[in-house]
Amino acid sequence: MIDLNFLALDLEMNTLEGTHEPGKIIQVGIAIGNLESYNRKEKFIEKSWYVDPYEAIYPRITELTGITTYNVANESTPLDTIQDEIYDLMQQYKCFANPVVWGGGDANLFKKEAKEKFGYCKLFGHREIDLKTIYSFFQLVKNEKLNSSLKSTLNSYKLNFEGTQHRAVDDARNTLSLFFAMILKQKTIYNLINEASNLK
Repeated sequence: MIDLNFLALDLEMNTLEGTHEPGKIIQVGIAIGNLESYNRKEKFIEKSWYVDPYEAIYPRITELTGITTYNVANESTPLDTIQDEIYDLMQQYKCFANPVVWGGGDANLFKKEAKEKFGYCKLFGHREIDLKTIYSFFQLVKNEKLNSSLKSTLNSYKLNFEGTQHRAVDDARNTLSLFFAMILKQKTIYNLINEASNLK
């Protein structure tokens, strides 16, 4: 398991303010790494792409993400090309099939848009490893507040957010760092429990 590579996925969406609809993908970011390389403080494999939604970017989304209508109109990569590149990276690094995400839904949003645009999606398994849900469970057990951001959750693990929030590749990198920090903390807890059990 230590040598297994995981891929963190983050999407930025052109979401209309005041609606619950996610909107269209405007940026895809990924980070790939494993627990051993994280322990050695090695850099993750990272990549991001703009995606053209063929509509103007809402001002609030530009303010939040820094992504402009010019970016998506002139610097975008077709979604099928992005899919192929992610697929090749996942094959090259033998990644776990299900991506690591913060908040859930990004893998399904990618698959949904891919199927709408070109009829199929060959990425990801049927599930995501959603760290926000896992962290909310831990908070529930401790009777503490459930609402949390990626940045505040990183802080609770004594980690700083690296980069700029709401940039797909930065969010993916920090999500993957949080994932490995959570694994290490749980391993410590399990080791303590096992040691305590052996004292009986």
